Amino acid sequence: DCKVIMKVTDESNSLPAIEADPVQDEQSDSFEVCLANCVVNADTDSEVCTFTTKVNLYAGELGYYQFEECGDATNPTLGLEVGKTYEFVQKDPSNYYHPLGLAYFPDGAHADADELEPGIVPPGSSSTCDADMTCPAPMYYMKNVYQGTYSNNAD
Repeated sequence: DCKVIMKVTDESNSLPAIEADPVQDEQSDSFEVCLANCVVNADTDSEVCTFTTKVNLYAGELGYYQFEECGDATNPTLGLEVGKTYEFVQKDPSNYYHPLGLAYFPDGAHADADELEPGIVPPGSSSTCDADMTCPAPMYYMKNVYQGTYSNNAD
């Protein structure tokens, strides 16, 4: 059991809007944004949104990510809303040896682009979050045990 939790915040107004490179439908001038399955916890009144991750090993040289919430699309554009917490659940066996990384631009580290890490200031931002390691970044859990040393959640 592995999941990645990310809280999207913009409390200081110092973060730029993060836009994915949309993949357009060849039949139209629009692109589809895939949304997570969101549920409100009755006890805490907090909303948690889930993307269930799997890898299509036959799509591309090393496989491409798919998300159950997005149907059969590979590498879909994911819609994230500021202020919500997202869980990326990687229970499917196809995720074996396919760690999930989140980046500010398509292909992330594969394209030598910055990924979301606690010490990396978002592109175009004047934030000083790198000084105290509080930049937006995923939090990795395995069997419900947090694997890191920092938290990007205020609570």
